[in-house]
Amino acid sequence: MRHADAPIAVTGAGGFLGRAVVTHLRVAGEPARLHAGPEGAPGPAEAARFDIRDAAALRVFLDGARCVVHLAGPPDARAAARDPLSTLDVHVGGVAVLMAVAAAAGCGVVLVSSGLAAGGLAWPSAGVYPDAKAAAEAVARAYASQVPVVILRPANVYGAGAHPTTLVPELIALARSGRPVEARAPEATVDLVHVEDVAAAVGAAIDAVGRCPSGSIFPIDTLERPTAGAVASFIRACASGTFGVDAADGPAAKVEGRPGGALPGWRPRIPWRSGISELFRTGGP
Repeated sequence: MRHADAPIAVTGAGGFLGRAVVTHLRVAGEPARLHAGPEGAPGPAEAARFDIRDAAALRVFLDGARCVVHLAGPPDARAAARDPLSTLDVHVGGVAVLMAVAAAAGCGVVLVSSGLAAGGLAWPSAGVYPDAKAAAEAVARAYASQVPVVILRPANVYGAGAHPTTLVPELIALARSGRPVEARAPEATVDLVHVEDVAAAVGAAIDAVGRCPSGSIFPIDTLERPTAGAVASFIRACASGTFGVDAADGPAAKVEGRPGGALPGWRPRIPWRSGISELFRTGGP
């Protein structure tokens, strides 16, 4: 691994999670090199813009970096279902190019995948998205003997700026508009993890690259698993100004522990009720 002063490269830095990761790195005093997507993609002015499958551009981007955090790719499972070929091409093809270039450059990798890749928590209408993430993980692990890589599987990430079709923003939008706040699949089990906790997990994963076995996979979750209906019930309570425990109660799945083990140096700080309450107080999504 390169010297600790070498920069951290971040792909997809203009996205919801990317912005949080960049903020976390800057607060930690980590030098960062940013990529925001292809030409015209939103993101910081200083961010490089190129297609993540462009090997030549990636070689320049990773030159001298000690680690790359890979976040680039379509984040919306429902949109992925509408365009499965593009989703597979960017997620799987992009990771294949990234891993080959990182291996040649001697640059460690933190691959941010999805809890959906593990199976068992698939959300209705997720379509090809879980398969794309699982395939990308397989590609990354195929390079594990050539370059140190850590894989993170965040659960249902929420927070200010989350994609509007994901569970929490969708329910909050219903509440703010005065429409009935009902989850699409009320019995589905979810694990809501705040975006700031995920950004902190990325920081811990950067530290873990080269120290834990290459190809290690870590779930990034809270182990609080309410139903989507329970989340909707709490958001209704938030909208009405009542934050009582009774309003937040609902059936939840029991979880014995993280089957993949815990990421060294990380634990979630923000319970889902606290995170959602804060979104209401601050005018979040």
